[in-house]
Amino acid sequence: MAGQTVIQVQGDVFNKTDKEIAVPPLKVALRDDSGKLLFDWTFGVDRPTIRPGETINFKTETKNPPAEATKLAVTFAGGS
Repeated sequence: MAGQTVIQVQGDVFNKTDKEIAVPPLKVALRDDSGKLLFDWTFGVDRPTIRPGETINFKTETKNPPAEATKLAVTFAGGS
């Protein structure tokens, strides 16, 4: 739709272990200059597991992110 701002985030997940592991959902957080959380979203990659030494690419996007957002972080969602 015209007039919308879209932010696209892409990157890689690399398994540096010697075992196949489950890939948890990823979370993108947008924060302002003071570190206040403005908006976040969680998404999954297209594979449930990742083999030793393997890299998986990811890409996600959202429309109309807060204009005040100046910091972006991608982390693993949930889990321990």
